Amino acid sequence: QPRYFTTMRDHFSKYDLQTWRQAYYMNDTFYKPGSPVFLCVGGEGPPLDGSVVVSSVHCNNAVEWLPHTNAIMFAVEHRYYGCHNMSACPYSMSDREPLRWLSSRQALADLAAFHTHATGLYKLHGSRWITFGGSYPG
Repeated sequence: QPRYFTTMRDHFSKYDLQTWRQAYYMNDTFYKPGSPVFLCVGGEGPPLDGSVVVSSVHCNNAVEWLPHTNAIMFAVEHRYYGCHNMSACPYSMSDREPLRWLSSRQALADLAAFHTHATGLYKLHGSRWITFGGSYPG
C-alpha cells in the first residue's frame, strides 16, 4: 500500500502555496537503527507499486542488499511520471499549464522534502542515505 507525504506543488514560488500528497513505499523488514537508508527514485518508467521495495527490476539490487545491510528502503514516485492516481499528482486536468511544475529541479526538491519527512517520522537522524535509479532518476 502506498504511503504519502505532503509536499509543495512549486518549491520555488512564494505565491503558490498549494500542496499535494506524493506517494512512497517502504520496506523496513530488516531495518536496525543506524543502518543505511536506501532511496529508490521513481522516474519516467511505469508507475511504482509496492513490489518496488520487495522484488522488482527497478531497484532490485537495493532490495537484495537489505538483509545484508539492515537498511530501510523507500521508493518515491516521481511527481509526473507514474503518479499513483490523479489525487497524488501536483496538477489537475483543469490546470491551464499542467506541465509547468515538471522539472528535475522540482523533482529534486520533492526528494529533499521526502528526506526531511522520513528522517523525522522514522527517526533516521544520522543515517546515511544511498539513492538508486536508472535513466532519468539515476
